Amino acid sequence: MKDMYKKPMFVGIVLLVVLVISFFIDNLFLDFSSGLIFPVLEYMFSFLTNIVFVILVLLVYPTIMLWHERKEKWILPLWTAFWVVVAITFILKVLVQRSRPISDDGFLAILVYSFPSTHTACAFSVLPVLNYVFRREMWLWTSLVVLIGLSRLYLQVHYLSDVLAGALIGYSIGWVVIYMKERYL
Repeated sequence: MKDMYKKPMFVGIVLLVVLVISFFIDNLFLDFSSGLIFPVLEYMFSFLTNIVFVILVLLVYPTIMLWHERKEKWILPLWTAFWVVVAITFILKVLVQRSRPISDDGFLAILVYSFPSTHTACAFSVLPVLNYVFRREMWLWTSLVVLIGLSRLYLQVHYLSDVLAGALIGYSIGWVVIYMKERYL
């Protein structure tokens, strides 16, 4: 049981180190990525980052899969990780109040804030549960979640540190939920 937590701990430490470094290169990374505009990628990343797509593919579809494969005991942890991360990221957005790289005053006030990326955090929050339960499809879930994070950078609605912080928060909460389920339920 202890060995299953070594890899997530290592990933979390690496993400934390990269997050600290990213604060120093946020603007450099943004300047570099602003020159990488391709219509096909813009369409693909806009689709991937749509919150309806994220909820359908990372919550609803896995819930149906869990139910179908008689692993319904993982449905509550999946949804719990997702909604806990939503709450945490919105609290952090209000506390930090970091402006987005490209701000759009048409959003509600809380959506204007950038740090951390809620999309990325939500995607990474379900990753530990999905990878734990569906080990054979690990590459699929991981690829999808990473693409969602990259979409936030490509569309220039977040800084690199926003996305990395979202990934760290989401991934950590996902593993905490797994730990709590395995330990107490």
